Amino acid sequence: MCHFLMSILCVLLLVGCSVPLQGPPADLAALATPDPIPPAVARTIPQPPPGPVLATGQFRAWVPRQTQSNGDTVDGHWQTISLIPPLVEGLEPAMPMPRAPKTHVVAKPKPDTTPVQQVVPLATPQPVLPSGLFSQDGQGLPRLGRIPPRTLVGGQ
Repeated sequence: MCHFLMSILCVLLLVGCSVPLQGPPADLAALATPDPIPPAVARTIPQPPPGPVLATGQFRAWVPRQTQSNGDTVDGHWQTISLIPPLVEGLEPAMPMPRAPKTHVVAKPKPDTTPVQQVVPLATPQPVLPSGLFSQDGQGLPRLGRIPPRTLVGGQ
C-alpha cells in the first residue's frame, strides 16, 4: 500500500514539473541590473584644502565631524601626520651608578645520603627493688621474701 502511494506521488510531481510555464517571457538582463542609487544618498568625499604641497614622509588624514558628550561639536578637518616615528628619549644618569662587587656563590656540599641506622629502644625493663617486697607493678600488698629452712647440720 505504501509503495503504491509513493509511486502516485512521484508521478504527480513529475507531471507538475513538465507543464510549460504560463505568462510572457521575461528579460533576464533587465531583471539582473541593480537599481540606480539616488543622488541624495551618495557620499561626497572632501577635497584636500588648497595649500602647500606635503613633504615626503607626511600625509593628510581627514578627521570627520565629532560630537562631544556635552553637546559641543568639532567640524571635520584635515590633519597632517608624519611617517617618521618620534625620537626615543631615554633617561640616563649623568654619572654611572656604582655597582656592588659580584659575589661568587660557592656550592654547598651535598649532605651525606647514606642511610643512618636508627636505634630502636627495647622494652624498658621493670626496675628491681632492692628489698624485693613489693609486686612488679608497684601496687598491692608487700610480699615477704622466702626464708630458707634451718638445718642443724653444719654447725649451727
